[in-house]
Amino acid sequence: MDAETVEAYNGNTVEIAPQHPLESGGARVEVTDEDGTKWELDLDRDGSYEVVASWDETGALADVAVPEYVEDLLTRMG
Repeated sequence: MDAETVEAYNGNTVEIAPQHPLESGGARVEVTDEDGTKWELDLDRDGSYEVVASWDETGALADVAVPEYVEDLLTRMG
């Protein structure tokens, strides 16, 4: 599974990298914003997701809210 770099509607460059399929039929993906913030998400078939972990721009594990543009990007990647 290859990573894809896309531009979010806020102008940020974002990398979406599928990690592995889930038993439920979805996939785990890693989303990295150009500022260094990163989220690991479990993506369901219906497009909903659950945050597994997130890191701030310094790379420290942190509770970082997922930006609104992430759902749009995941939908576009389908």
